[in-house]
This record gives sequence, C-alpha cells and structure tokens, in this order.
Amino acid sequence: MPPSPSEVARQAFNVYDPDLRRRSIALLSSSHFGHEEPYVRMYRLLIDDQDPTVRAACAHALGQHGTTEDAPTIIALLKDDTGFVRWEAAKALQKIHHPDAVGPLMQALANDLDNDVRLAAASALGQYPTRPAFNALVGALTDHNFGVVQTAAQSLSLLTGQDLGTEGEPWLDFASAN
Repeated sequence: MPPSPSEVARQAFNVYDPDLRRRSIALLSSSHFGHEEPYVRMYRLLIDDQDPTVRAACAHALGQHGTTEDAPTIIALLKDDTGFVRWEAAKALQKIHHPDAVGPLMQALANDLDNDVRLAAASALGQYPTRPAFNALVGALTDHNFGVVQTAAQSLSLLTGQDLGTEGEPWLDFASAN
C-alpha cells in the first residue's frame, strides 16, 4: 500500500534523511494535488534546506506550482554553491516570469562555470522579451559550449520570430533594423 499524502508530507520534514525529504517533495509536486496551497507553502518553507537535493526539488516544485511572489527566492538560488540547484532555479524562472529575474539570469548566462546552468539560463531568457535579454543571448552565441550557443539561438528565434542562426552579426543587424 503506497503512503498517504499526509504521510509523504510528514516525511518531507524528516530531519535525519534528506533523501526522504527530496523524494517526498518530488512525489507531492508531481501529484495531481501538488499545486494546493498547503503543499506550495511546504515547498517555500523547505527551499532553504541544508541539503542541495532538497533545495533543487523545491525550486523545481515552485517552478511548477509557484507564483511570481516566489521569484525572489528562486532568483537567490541562482547563486547557490551547487550547480544542479542553480540549474533548477534557472529552469523554474523560465516558467515563473518576473522582471527581476532578467539581470540574474543574464549573469548566470555570462558567468556560471556550469554549462548546464548557462544552457538553462539561455532557455529561460527566451521568455523575457527585453532588449537586455536579447543582447545577453546574442553574447551567448560566442559561448564555448555548443549547447549553450544552440539554446541561445533558439531563444532569440522565440523572442523575435526570426531564424538567423548561431552567428551574432545577423542578430545584431536585425536589432539595428528593428
């Protein structure tokens, strides 16, 4: 017999087992009732957990079920010491749009040492139709990781409706003309 939702929610607060906390958050956030307010409050409460897997699970959960009021908390995770937490934060900010996210996402795109974080930031910036986001994405076309370059080009296409490839010059020409 699988555990009840209340049992899983209790396990999310098990101070001795971070894997149990992470699994509980993942189970609850992927359930058909994971968007309900008591569970969203739990994701918000546990997002500062000492374990990075729990923080990442909470960022993911808030990306699915949170609101713009969660953006500052998620933005702060872009500076986390652990790469997969920063990655989940960038992915969450692709879904939870907040104007304050543009600058930190641009910083992550330009400066994060983790290729996956830069890739997620490039993807997220495709949801922010601002000139600074456009400029950051054009700058990312020179990234040493081809996945980041490809994602930046896809985000530029999403923002503009144009498909100008992975070279910066056509994008800059487009920006000058428009």
